[in-house]
Amino acid sequence: MKKFECFHPVSAGFFFLSMLLITVFSSFPLIQIFSLAGGIAFDITLRKGRGVLRDLLFDALFFAAVAISNPLFVHNGATPLFFMNGNPVTLEAVVYGVFISVMVVGVLFWCKCYNEIMTEDKFLYLF
Repeated sequence: MKKFECFHPVSAGFFFLSMLLITVFSSFPLIQIFSLAGGIAFDITLRKGRGVLRDLLFDALFFAAVAISNPLFVHNGATPLFFMNGNPVTLEAVVYGVFISVMVVGVLFWCKCYNEIMTEDKFLYLF
């Protein structure tokens, strides 16, 4: 990825800004999944195994925590799976929790890639 580091800071900043905006504001699940996969692949190629496995483990735990906690607090949906303390845990809340997790972890990976590419000098040049 040495070629990507040689890009002008404006084009690299525009790339990362567009990837973050697409990841956050896209409501189509397939786009979010592709964005997450692209962020993971780009992070692996940038860092070449330096702590990637440790980060993947942390992100998997974070993914699970967000996906599990959403149905516990959000009870909207038409398909109850089971009741916990008198509150329904619905299928829609579980699916929405998984896609929120995909979005948040995808943003985390794109921010890690941004941190590797955009140095302090490039950031100062932008602003």
